[in-house]
Amino acid sequence: MKIFNFIKLVENDPKNLVLKKDENCILCTTRNFGRKRDVRIPKKLNGDISFLCGAIIGDGHLGKRDFLIRIEMTSKDILETIIQKIKNNFLVEPRLLEVKKRYMWSRTWKIGFDCKLMWLFFNEVFEIPAGKKSDVVKVPKIIMGSDVECKRNFIVGLFLTDGSFKRQTIRFVSASEEPISGLCELLKSLDMVSYKRSYENHKFNKSFFGLIVKGADAKRFKLLCPETLIKQGSPSLVNGSRLKVS
Repeated sequence: MKIFNFIKLVENDPKNLVLKKDENCILCTTRNFGRKRDVRIPKKLNGDISFLCGAIIGDGHLGKRDFLIRIEMTSKDILETIIQKIKNNFLVEPRLLEVKKRYMWSRTWKIGFDCKLMWLFFNEVFEIPAGKKSDVVKVPKIIMGSDVECKRNFIVGLFLTDGSFKRQTIRFVSASEEPISGLCELLKSLDMVSYKRSYENHKFNKSFFGLIVKGADAKRFKLLCPETLIKQGSPSLVNGSRLKVS
């Protein structure tokens, strides 16, 4: 579904009171489980929304009930950046919470909030499925057909939440082949060569699919995140400063 079609559905839904609209967005009040909430819906795809899409696909979750959106990860800084992008584009400001540490697990942080219009936006426009998504998620069609800026930001959002850097190579792994193939096409459109791999996990009797970028293309890939320092196994921020993605 195109953003234009989604906006029309929002405008025509009697449950939504449109407060303002212009060429860039609509602002409306909607009821969410009895509570009123003002939500801004962008009319055009931009780098921030593409980044958020990548982050939700990488480490996020759309709940099957209650229109819950949740992202949990080990980097508080990246989550703070995600919160700021959500606030700037949707006027929604999720709370950042520390997750109670589980035995032998790394310290993690999360945002979790319910917002019907935002949930529907990412579910219908960006094809992010509700519930468990690892076996069915894919690179959204709208991202595949977007401009260079949006493709780059989507890849950065996906990498910072679900990618890694090991032995001078950029790596992605998925339980489904489709997102790996889509990511390969995205990188190709940015003139980067990537290689697909498949792995057999005998413990779980399951196949996994991977993508690696190495050599000069891995160095070019790292330039997509100019203010990040990629440590082995996970990305982190330079000098603790907040991540900025153009």
